[in-house]
Amino acid sequence: AARLYARVLSLQPRHRYALGRARDVFAELGMMNALSEVEGHLAEHGGEANAADHLLQAARIRELAGDGIGCLQEAQVIYRSALSAGHVTPGIIEGFTRTVGMVGGRDEDYDLLSSSEVSEAASGYGILAIADVLMTQGRNEEAAKALRDLRADLRTRETHSEDLDVAALGLQSIVAERLFDWPALIDTLEEFSGHHHGVERAAILARVGSAWEVRIGAS
Repeated sequence: AARLYARVLSLQPRHRYALGRARDVFAELGMMNALSEVEGHLAEHGGEANAADHLLQAARIRELAGDGIGCLQEAQVIYRSALSAGHVTPGIIEGFTRTVGMVGGRDEDYDLLSSSEVSEAASGYGILAIADVLMTQGRNEEAAKALRDLRADLRTRETHSEDLDVAALGLQSIVAERLFDWPALIDTLEEFSGHHHGVERAAILARVGSAWEVRIGAS
């Protein structure tokens, strides 16, 4: 059956029924590369409404198809193409960020991750991942902006995840220190300490004291 559907799709890649049946057969047989290709065909020929979902599945299947760098790079290509085609969804953003973080990317990939279009569509934890990837490339100012915008957005919501806010604060303290922005570091650490107790809080306040010493010494 798998050979038959592969043959049909090579001749008629837009055949919707064959695509659907091939997806079921390839999934049952564990033919991951073929399954990913079918999802790609469905994204291309199945209508705009579901294209992002099919592209997301195609990329995720590539990620899971093996444990080598090649599979991650192939997945990254799909994620990148999806974003370039306007499918800027949280899932695709997170997948692209993940693969860029794992196997690296091009300069334009980091530009894309720091763009307002991506940050506006990403989930809160997706923005944390983006900031982390930007920081690994030394793009600390862009990471700082992403984190500031995230926390500003969180403050406008009636309810939000405290864990997300605390995680953003932690990254903000790191990026502020990398940028030698001592006032921002002190403010961030003081706020960060309010979410901790005991030894952890004492350690954070010790960092505040050290930051004050550096700030005074630099003035």
